[in-house]
Amino acid sequence: MRSREIASFTIENAQGRVSVAVGDTVTIHTLNGGGMGGCTIVKLTNRSVHYTQDEGKHVKTIAYDNIFSID
Repeated sequence: MRSREIASFTIENAQGRVSVAVGDTVTIHTLNGGGMGGCTIVKLTNRSVHYTQDEGKHVKTIAYDNIFSID
């Protein structure tokens, strides 16, 4: 694990606190009203979540600042 990678992350919002870790499958809701379902967390850093929706073929990134909630 590199210095910017972290093992787990807790997001706190109106719905409460949710902890996620690498390997979890989640739904991510963004601040602009959008969302992504079936996201598998592949890496957590001090600034963002790296996830995939297709078995790791395409890894995408979203900053913590843009996340409204995680289910």
